[in-house]
Amino acid sequence: MKTQYSILFLLALVSSCMKERGVQLPEKTSRGAYTFGCMIDNDVFVARERCSYSVGLNLQTQCVTSSIDYYRQHILFIESRDDYWVNNQKIKIRFKVQLDSIEIKFIKLLSANLEIVNAQVVNSYSLDTLQNNAFTLDDALNRTVFYGTFTLYLKNNTGQMKILRDGRFDIEK
Repeated sequence: MKTQYSILFLLALVSSCMKERGVQLPEKTSRGAYTFGCMIDNDVFVARERCSYSVGLNLQTQCVTSSIDYYRQHILFIESRDDYWVNNQKIKIRFKVQLDSIEIKFIKLLSANLEIVNAQVVNSYSLDTLQNNAFTLDDALNRTVFYGTFTLYLKNNTGQMKILRDGRFDIEK
């Protein structure tokens, strides 16, 4: 009888080790690796490379872009591609961050948006300023690499809430 239980235990252990780990959040890095990820409710959202745009078709998916508007208010834009799919839904996340004009340091998060497209229906969520949102932005490598973490509460126009938690990003300007 003990032998049967031992065999069952070993089979369960081996099968659990053989399962795929699935999509996981990127590691927290600070080297300009173009990683971006968070949990949206209980689903993992990850972009793991910089979007590259060239002449012709761009079939690149799961990527993130960033840019800084130096001419007006020193705004850092961080945005995922809109062709990323989670649970048969297109997902796009955008951040707008105010930077100091001299030091290029973080001042405040201006906006955060989540767009979910399901069967051609667009559901947009914006930052709920009444919640306890957490956003950190650090800079490294001569102010060319920006990395940080976030937990944000977003709400759509009907009051439905989405939580972006365990968020992290590491981008280069």
